[in-house]
Amino acid sequence: MTQKEKILLQLSEKKNVNIEFALIDDIAKMNNKSMAVLKNGDNAWKSYQDYLTKADVPFKRMINAYDSVTKVDSDSRALASKVESMAKEIGVSPSSIKGYDALNSNANVAKEIWKTIASFKDPSTFQ
Repeated sequence: MTQKEKILLQLSEKKNVNIEFALIDDIAKMNNKSMAVLKNGDNAWKSYQDYLTKADVPFKRMINAYDSVTKVDSDSRALASKVESMAKEIGVSPSSIKGYDALNSNANVAKEIWKTIASFKDPSTFQ
């Protein structure tokens, strides 16, 4: 026996009861629509969480790169300082030494990399 038939049977036993059977269809349609929307919403946040979890790996790689940039910048500045001292001793411009200007230019690039990396938030904080 279908749900409509059960309701008809119950109603036939009662007097002065009026119900629109279209409402039963509306309930079924709304429940189907709700289930689809809820499933989509549930999958959406799960997909985003998976995305963030996967983002942890490149984020950690980026932080390691940040540390590497810091180290190479420090080493480069120490070398540039030695070159400047040596150039002063022998009376030449440090810029006349091959690679010195690129060494200093790299320091500016390092600053930009630091600023960019520092602007990112750890994806694990969103989970």
